[in-house]
Amino acid sequence: MKVIVAGTFTILHDGHKALLDVVLDLNMPIIVGLTADAFIKKSKPYGIIGFEKRKEIIEKYLRSRTSDFIIRPLNSTEGDSTSEASYTHIVVSEETVGNARRINEKRVQNNLTPLVIITVPVVLAKDLLPISSRRIMRGEIDEHGKVMKPIYFAVNSTWQPFFADARSYMEKEFGELNLEFKELGNGFFPIEFYPDNYKQATDEAVELLKLHDFAIGLCIGVREIPSKGILLRSMCAVVIDKIGRIHFGESQSIEFDESLKDSVGIREKNVTDGNNFLIDNRWIEKSIIGAIESSIISFRNNASKDFQNQMLNLE
Repeated sequence: MKVIVAGTFTILHDGHKALLDVVLDLNMPIIVGLTADAFIKKSKPYGIIGFEKRKEIIEKYLRSRTSDFIIRPLNSTEGDSTSEASYTHIVVSEETVGNARRINEKRVQNNLTPLVIITVPVVLAKDLLPISSRRIMRGEIDEHGKVMKPIYFAVNSTWQPFFADARSYMEKEFGELNLEFKELGNGFFPIEFYPDNYKQATDEAVELLKLHDFAIGLCIGVREIPSKGILLRSMCAVVIDKIGRIHFGESQSIEFDESLKDSVGIREKNVTDGNNFLIDNRWIEKSIIGAIESSIISFRNNASKDFQNQMLNLE
């Protein structure tokens, strides 16, 4: 039994370490296919670090836990993985799992046993985008995913009076950020019946995104519980990032006043008239934090899923 892993490992970052840690945890002989310099030049749009230097760094990391490994130059995507019978496992990131599946198809054609594919979740930087050597070399992040420049967020200016606590929370989560409030709509905070509130927040976020890293759409939602004769309200947040991933979050629900069950015009009330609906400023402030926090958790929890399944078709 042998496990194979491959990569360029231009800069040994936390994503690479997560991959190698899974390989080490298998307690098998390890074969590392390290991309050869000539092969890198065909596929990587940035300057390279020489093979021997990269090999030295990988050796040092592996040797801290095992001596049972071999590092070989990799001159093609597959190397000898489609023809070597002694290989039994392959460890890949979720971004390269397609390569492993294609390797197994060829192994079957060659009358070899398919490899056991072990997929390692993408490690996200603080800006919720994957850590990569390319991003590190561009100066966007460091090898641990710390963001090296401010992250830009766009939010409807309607919510600006309620955003002080949310800004503090986001700074703790992301580090330095630029929060731009943009005039959008008619200056009223939206109140929509579920699920129209999510559509409203999504439309808002899409309109805001443009050249920002993230856009946050917000909308107060109303749910009717006919069996109990009550209306519930909560804040929803829709967060979209610059590569088109979209996630949803929602604050805790609370009950509207009993007298509002049959009210009309609920979608058109001005922010200054919020007290007519018992929507006090403090509730809005807390609910914005709760909804955004829920969205961020969704981003992180879905890091192990295929990113393309989360892509929103943005013009």
